Amino acid sequence: MIKISVSALVLASLLAGCSTNVGKSPETAFNTYSHGSYWVSNPQYSVAKNAYSLAGVDTSFKDTEVTPGSSDEAGVLKYLMNGSMGAVTGGLSGLGIMSMASLYSRDDAEMLVAPQFVVYVPNPNNLAYDNDQLVKQGAKYVFNFLKDDAAKLGLSATKQVKAVDECVISHPSMNKWDECNLSSEPTADVAVAAKLFLYQAIRPATGEELTQLKLPKGHYSVIRYVGMRTTFEQTSKGFSGFFMRPNSPKTLPSQMSVSIQGHDYYLFSGELGKKGFPEKTLKK
Repeated sequence: MIKISVSALVLASLLAGCSTNVGKSPETAFNTYSHGSYWVSNPQYSVAKNAYSLAGVDTSFKDTEVTPGSSDEAGVLKYLMNGSMGAVTGGLSGLGIMSMASLYSRDDAEMLVAPQFVVYVPNPNNLAYDNDQLVKQGAKYVFNFLKDDAAKLGLSATKQVKAVDECVISHPSMNKWDECNLSSEPTADVAVAAKLFLYQAIRPATGEELTQLKLPKGHYSVIRYVGMRTTFEQTSKGFSGFFMRPNSPKTLPSQMSVSIQGHDYYLFSGELGKKGFPEKTLKK
């Protein structure tokens, strides 16, 4: 049976504040968690940890150590189903880990308990990566992608997309999670509140940042969304970007993962950190 040494995931998901553009091209970029700059992967990290970094999360938590030479996939899956890896979710404010390194750390940590959708929004005209037009374009893409899953919750993607055109982008001065707000409470098949969605415009990108995405090279804006309701059953296959799945008692496995092109990646070190596992499923 596979032996897995679980190093405590350091509960310190601190998010660096917004910055000015720091890399004009991938050649001048560096591995950074700041916003507005190009980004390059770190081959020593797992796919999941790299994805969190790309999405703007300061990944100061560690990949879970796996005993060298252990490659029993069945054992790993059993561990994922029954084990406890810890999580960068829940109870964070009570653990005193939200340092003042960022004005936005606590808000971001709280958002990590919800499904998030990181989209590569095409930007052929090379607009500013945080352009409101790109933000709304990405939101429409997410609503349309989730339409079949959302319908199980009584939601209408057609009405949600129409609402995106009507909502107004708000840029709170002390909150990196910007909003798109409706002028009045929407109907239940659109959203539960006038705040249609929250987002972070993260960085410009070329499509080559993570090979697992299998995106064509081009100009993109990486934008992260939260507030789109889902049953947790939506596959990431065909999605232009990735899902950040939270640690949830509703799913098997419960552990947090990053879902890319129909596979879930976990915070394992070594080769297992590069391996895609079957996507989470809802508990029956």
